[in-house]
Amino acid sequence: MFFGSCAGSTSGGAKIDRMLLLIKYTGNELYRCIHPSAVTSVHINGRVMPQPVVAKVIAFLCIYVMLMTFGGILLTAVGLPLVDAFFSSFSCVSNIGFGVGVTGSEGSFELVPDLGKWILSLLMLIGRLELFTVLILFTPEFWRK
Repeated sequence: MFFGSCAGSTSGGAKIDRMLLLIKYTGNELYRCIHPSAVTSVHINGRVMPQPVVAKVIAFLCIYVMLMTFGGILLTAVGLPLVDAFFSSFSCVSNIGFGVGVTGSEGSFELVPDLGKWILSLLMLIGRLELFTVLILFTPEFWRK
């Protein structure tokens, strides 16, 4: 569910290409722990990934996890059980549609309070449009042009 879609897919989620980059970057960092003066770079398909791209992917993944966590906390605050709240948040940000517990009975969200439905709708929108696309709307620079 977390890395379930491929690059260019209209599905939400962190995408397989970002997972591959994260795995290779993590491997490089572990190597640098053993060899501190080593200079490493992330290679994908024989090409060196520029450091700004690697940083953007890591920032994306961090924001993605924080968004799911924040959504789960908000849903817990409006009355959903803890597991259901975090699973629903994860499901909506990733746009996968699975449901368990409160949201699992025949795919129904009828037991979710109205505020919870608004939160889940916002999470679905953010997951579908990608994080940076939505977050850029909240920057002053975007509205000055």
